[in-house]
Amino acid sequence: MTNLFHILRMDTFTIIGILQEVSTPFTTGKNGTLAAPEEILLDVNKLAAGKNYCSVNSLSVSRNNKILTYGVDYVSRRRYTLNFLDIQSGSLLPDKIENTTGQSVWAADNITVFYVTKDDKTLRSSKIFKHKLGTPAEKDKLVYDESDETFSVSLSETKSRKYILLIRPRLLHLRRDI
Repeated sequence: MTNLFHILRMDTFTIIGILQEVSTPFTTGKNGTLAAPEEILLDVNKLAAGKNYCSVNSLSVSRNNKILTYGVDYVSRRRYTLNFLDIQSGSLLPDKIENTTGQSVWAADNITVFYVTKDDKTLRSSKIFKHKLGTPAEKDKLVYDESDETFSVSLSETKSRKYILLIRPRLLHLRRDI
């Protein structure tokens, strides 16, 4: 069996993802240094139990290393529900955000998350919202709306985590008359 490893360092928390050929992935982490003991943060095998399909993407740890966000899709439409996991207790927070790309970027206050939603018909990533933990997703504030249908949007942050970046790649369109 071949294992593929990827490591994502976020401040003092290191996420180590392990993908196995015969299994769905699980994610472990080390708090502080790589010498720290590994902890299972997210067991996708448990999330996938009883499901025909399960995709998890875009893990993001809050800056205080207490909350993990991740997107999960159970229908293979790349419409992810954003979930919030308390790392210390291993329990899910009540916050859930539907119809996202799964991607999120934390603000410095550790309670605000920026995320991207998808258009219901085209599935184009077009809107960026701001969510505060503990509030209903319906009250989230629209931060950016890409009205040009030839562009989509995504989020990133600088290595210093000082700035959140809005990325607008142009979508590829092919002419039908060629």
